[in-house]
Amino acid sequence: LVVELGLKVTAINAFEGNLNRGERGFLNQPARRDGADAAFAEAVTLANQTGCSAIHVLVGRELPNVSRTVQLGYVGAALRDYSAVGEAHGIDILVEAISMPTPPGYLLQTPEAAASLIDDVNSSRVRMLYDAYHVASCGGDPVADLQTYAPYLGHVQYADHPGRGEPGTGTVDLWAFVDTLSAVGYEGAIGLEYEPRTSSIESLAFLEA
Repeated sequence: LVVELGLKVTAINAFEGNLNRGERGFLNQPARRDGADAAFAEAVTLANQTGCSAIHVLVGRELPNVSRTVQLGYVGAALRDYSAVGEAHGIDILVEAISMPTPPGYLLQTPEAAASLIDDVNSSRVRMLYDAYHVASCGGDPVADLQTYAPYLGHVQYADHPGRGEPGTGTVDLWAFVDTLSAVGYEGAIGLEYEPRTSSIESLAFLEA
């Protein structure tokens, strides 16, 4: 239906587990690698069907009693395998810094951590999903920090902070965000991942300003 309507899908999530139980992916759990591989394969099929060029893979919440280094090693190994599939299909693999309360929090809670993982994987197909809300939530500056993370960008999302509402409900200037993205050479889509304070249609009034 999306293709028939002439719309474009720019990024999708691979299956991330049971959200109601707090799961956010499981690449850091070798016992669940087969399930992660199957979920990624399903996402690749869907991406091919919709013409989508990026898949966001959630890496998992940090496990107790297992070192971060070991967990990130499991994640890196999976991402290297997925990057080869992505290369064959023309699909980028996205990883995102997600700020979550601890313990246990998401394994990648800051853009620095996401960038370090991407550097370790060392594949042009593994990119960063940069989310303005989560960058602000972990104490960063979503606009200024784009200068640092521009080389890693694969997809970008926006919600205001605090509150995760539409533009104007917090402190993250959407238009400064857009201008800086343009200045650093980003030409991709900007996903609006906010929770509207009114209706979805009314929350888009800023586009007419």
